[in-house]
Amino acid sequence: MPLKLYYLFPATVLFAPFAWAENTASLGVDADPAVVAIKPLTEGRRLIRPPALEFLLRIDAECDANAEIASISISIADTQKALTSPDLSEAAPIATRITIPARQVSPIAVQDFCPMESPAAGDELVVRDALTAHVSLRCTGEAGESITYASHALDVMLHCDAAADVQGEPSSLIAR
Repeated sequence: MPLKLYYLFPATVLFAPFAWAENTASLGVDADPAVVAIKPLTEGRRLIRPPALEFLLRIDAECDANAEIASISISIADTQKALTSPDLSEAAPIATRITIPARQVSPIAVQDFCPMESPAAGDELVVRDALTAHVSLRCTGEAGESITYASHALDVMLHCDAAADVQGEPSSLIAR
């Protein structure tokens, strides 16, 4: 029995590169946090309803040697954007802006951030993983089509706007 295994080893080594060479496309996504200015709030735990958020996505997309980029699809919350061949090039990272409407963004809970009694100008709070960008790369070539997927967590930076007029709790920003 062990002798038969020695015959399988050369065949495995010989055909393994063909099994791994199916799809060598790569897809990378990066984005800076969206910045939201917050007016001073009363003390305690509050829910902030952010306005529409704009993200600048930088996408590194590359198809294998015998294929080219056909399209890139981006999906964040219920917002979708498609980039097609006139908008794309493999030479440099692809930069695109996408705006997420306020109704698609969940409220953000904060505790004692930007207090009304003593607001500190320039205070910032980064909310990690507030949204997720789902990106797909479609390549076409001699061997047919292939799709590569990537996800990237998007952050939101809350900025305390201490210079804002303090007139009480803004009902549009705080949910009780």
